[in-house]
Amino acid sequence: MSKAKISLLMILTSVMVTTALLASPYSPAVQVQTIQIEQGLFAESVRMSGIVGYAEEQICLSPFEGQIEQICVSNGQKVKKGDLILRIDTSQAEYTLKGLLAKQYQYERLTQKSGEAFFLVGSTKKFEAEQQKEILLKQIQAGQIRSEIDGKIAEIYLSEGQYVHSTVPLLRIHNEQKCVWISGKELDIGASAVITQNGADLGMAVFAEYGAVDYSQGIRQMKFIPVGDSLQLIEEGEHVTAEVLKKDCTLDALAPLGLIGRENQIWIVESDHAWPVKIDVSRRNNHYVALSDEWIGKKAIFLPDSYALTPGCKVKERGV
Repeated sequence: MSKAKISLLMILTSVMVTTALLASPYSPAVQVQTIQIEQGLFAESVRMSGIVGYAEEQICLSPFEGQIEQICVSNGQKVKKGDLILRIDTSQAEYTLKGLLAKQYQYERLTQKSGEAFFLVGSTKKFEAEQQKEILLKQIQAGQIRSEIDGKIAEIYLSEGQYVHSTVPLLRIHNEQKCVWISGKELDIGASAVITQNGADLGMAVFAEYGAVDYSQGIRQMKFIPVGDSLQLIEEGEHVTAEVLKKDCTLDALAPLGLIGRENQIWIVESDHAWPVKIDVSRRNNHYVALSDEWIGKKAIFLPDSYALTPGCKVKERGV
């Protein structure tokens, strides 16, 4: 290679290096949107698993041993509170009651005979008959099983003519309102929760009531009713996730979730330069992460584009 070509190559290289060195301090600032971290009341949440069910449900149990005389409904049928659902044969109780009523008439006449002995015997027998009558009437009434809620028949477990033992489930009724049953050890839960399934937001739900308690494990069931009809397309028995707010609130520096980038980092702006700071996100809810008071007043980048930012890079407020 000639000396002239070598000299020309060296000049071009020097120009490129000089240009890069001169240009680097004047690199355009990355445009960002910032907000100031402020102090506020923080309600911590806890993530719990839940199962979709129905807000009102009735499991009809056999009140005594007997034969199913009549099933008055079918699966899927809508019913009103008080509707007759099912009859269990009470013919034996009715026959006994008929004979007892005849005896009561005899006992009444016995008390009207002269003599204290007749009166005492008649009164005693009459009292015993009244007690037995009450038992028989309750049994006959219990054999007519009625709906306790407005809803529809979900399942019929047995068929007409079948003999059943006492407390055997006969059928199930539920209303149209879906709910979420949550089980856990968190006892200081608040009044609301955010329901999700596979990352999809199903909306808010409010606490309705406590359910069964397993005292050996310290676990209780809690029923949450959704706000709106967001659960109507979710099948009964499907699993969901509930972000449940706790009752107690604390005063903390609140960082909106939109500040958190990759690897749980917040980009802080100081003297128009951005610096990433890794944070602890263990105390969070659906809107904020709670930080220590030293974060109050710091300016942070909202929805940071981690690919456009480098530690120490110059930034500029978008639109300014």
